[in-house]
Amino acid sequence: MPNVFFYHNAQDKWMATCNLLRKAAAQGKNLVVFSRSQGPLDNLDRLLWTFDQTSFVPHCRAETPLASQTPIVLTTSPEVLSSAARVLNLDPDLPPNLDDVDALIEVVGQDDEDRIPARARFRAYKERGYNIQSIDLSEPRKGAC
Repeated sequence: MPNVFFYHNAQDKWMATCNLLRKAAAQGKNLVVFSRSQGPLDNLDRLLWTFDQTSFVPHCRAETPLASQTPIVLTTSPEVLSSAARVLNLDPDLPPNLDDVDALIEVVGQDDEDRIPARARFRAYKERGYNIQSIDLSEPRKGAC
């Protein structure tokens, strides 16, 4: 059963996501980023190359040969999640195959388009009995990721 880390009130959801992924990679943690839609993954892929001119966040797509050696893997494949220890969800719905995941990360922005489906996911995680830790990114100390 996963521990859910619910980062909410991000002023810039994409920048907060990039910072969290950079931190995970720096700590040597492997993470799978999931979305059923290719669009959010394409956006994140582009941002991970450009969001910070002085650092690089190693990442690739799950279907590339280097995926097993890369800390951050982007995927639309539910099958990849079944072997992941840590998942960052970019999908508006609950990701599948969570039974063996240790940690599930959600990053939620401040607009209603992002908040409303995030609230539904939060309730669903709570109903499943997952341990949820809420981190308010609007607080200055925590906003730095």
